[in-house]
Amino acid sequence: MQRVLRRMLVALAALAGVACGGGGSGSAAGDAATQGTVTLAPATPVPVAIVVNDTLVVPAASDGPEVAQRKRQAAARFLHQATFGATEAEVARLQELGFDRWLEAQFAQAPTTTAAATLAAGDARLAAGGDFAQARTAAHAARRDRVWQAFVAGEDQLRQRIAWALAQMFVVSSASSTVAQRPVGLADYHDMLARNAFGSYRRLLEDVALHPVMGVYLSHARNKREDAATGRVPDENFAREVMQLFSIGLVDLDADGRPRIEAGRSRETYTNDDVTGLARVFTGWSWGGPDGSTANFEANRYYFQARRDLAAETQPMKQYAAFHSPAEKRFLGTVIPAGTDGVSSLRLALDALADHPNTGPFIARQLIQRLVTSNPGAEYVARVAAVFANDGRGARGNLGAVVRTILLDPEARNDAAARASTEYGKLREPVLRMTNWARAFEVAGSNPEAWESIVALTEVTQQTGQLPWQSPSVFNFYRPGYTPPGSEVATAGQVAPEFQITTEVTTAGYSNLIASRVMRAPTANAVGSTYAKEVALALTPEQLVDRINTLLVGGAMTLPTWNRILAEVNGLPANTAAQRLRRVHVAVLLAMHSPEYLVQR
Repeated sequence: MQRVLRRMLVALAALAGVACGGGGSGSAAGDAATQGTVTLAPATPVPVAIVVNDTLVVPAASDGPEVAQRKRQAAARFLHQATFGATEAEVARLQELGFDRWLEAQFAQAPTTTAAATLAAGDARLAAGGDFAQARTAAHAARRDRVWQAFVAGEDQLRQRIAWALAQMFVVSSASSTVAQRPVGLADYHDMLARNAFGSYRRLLEDVALHPVMGVYLSHARNKREDAATGRVPDENFAREVMQLFSIGLVDLDADGRPRIEAGRSRETYTNDDVTGLARVFTGWSWGGPDGSTANFEANRYYFQARRDLAAETQPMKQYAAFHSPAEKRFLGTVIPAGTDGVSSLRLALDALADHPNTGPFIARQLIQRLVTSNPGAEYVARVAAVFANDGRGARGNLGAVVRTILLDPEARNDAAARASTEYGKLREPVLRMTNWARAFEVAGSNPEAWESIVALTEVTQQTGQLPWQSPSVFNFYRPGYTPPGSEVATAGQVAPEFQITTEVTTAGYSNLIASRVMRAPTANAVGSTYAKEVALALTPEQLVDRINTLLVGGAMTLPTWNRILAEVNGLPANTAAQRLRRVHVAVLLAMHSPEYLVQR
């Protein structure tokens, strides 16, 4: 079993040209240099000047057909990084507006919300005579449905894409029974991340720390101060994770995100004493709402129970002074004096974490990994971290400015260099593979409640290893520093996080799952695509493959892949409507199994 898994990981890394995070030599590098990418002919692409401004995508009157095509592909590639997938309409909108105006429009777009619909679905089940367990089940189904709707059809695509990136950094999961009991709270947590996507990191950190779903997930809700008589000490779970995962990381970093090496080794950012001191800050916090009694602090609240308490799931936790530690709190060089109240202690602690020199590069690198490439250059990380430190207007932790910098950085926008490199890009995670397909081909259903069926719960967890808000632990589906063992990625000393859920089971599972989805027509109970625009091109296979190359692959399809798909399509009859649809199905399936699609460059 282990030998099979190791061989599969090595093969997948080689197939991807090690683009998700490996260096190396040999045929992969040689192929990347000689295969090229395709234009309509197909022919050698005409280079476009790579500049970080709108001339990269905005059409000009002097553009010939090949340059115009490359600009469409560059627009689609940008949208693969900034949204849940390129669409024909969004490519046109980006080309009309340019990068800057498109980003400004997305920053101003109101958030798509999921909590209200989640609550309504559970309440409707109760009104129809269901019990609380049935109401929770109905609410979770509605929550998943609304999340997929937001990802696939939400107008606030950039906001939702950043919320999904943050969800993989500030993790809560319904795999935990304490969270599974709270579907409305989990939906509200998603909405909270979306609201904070372009705001202050410091505000985000506080909203995460005080959200009741995070409180129950990492057990600092109802956390009591120390008691010498009984030997009780504050729960340290959240204190540890807020440092390790949500702010400063495990080792001291230089401004470019690389570990700071002293005397031949890296230095840990915190000690057990730091955890102990910080844990005292997170005592005395429990359910929000008007009831400030000891009984309310001690209770185990959730909405779908006999006492229906919505505030417990959706309002920030509040401080109960009787349970807060009055002791001095020392951590990371910060000292909060004895007797400081709980609210002030929290403010001082989060200020210290947000202002720590590690936080900028730690957060910057992970956001780059989630949007652009698994192994960003040190200069890239340094440029983004510098904007985190100061957005140009004196503000620290401005996430909107950070996102803009990530997406417009020369390392992100240099299309030609990205395609030529064997070390650039990221393995496209399963959720993005599904949403890219759904957006590109206008997937829909006659029943608006059927969106969840894009990837059903049991199928996605069993077949791809990834479902929104269902990670197996606080460490996400995969760790940012994961390296597939025995691969060229490992040899190169680089990382490929998404390979942590890439096994023989999930590889075959993805293939089976996407085959069933691609060939499904929309019905009252399931979403699918008619591929109307693609079927119209089925008699001109070059145009069909070009459209798929642009919308799914961002123009990165190599000549061997292009020719393979074209040959398969040409080998199929096209006399009837059903046969022409079959041509489209085959082209889409082959494209979605290609290394150029599986690796987002």
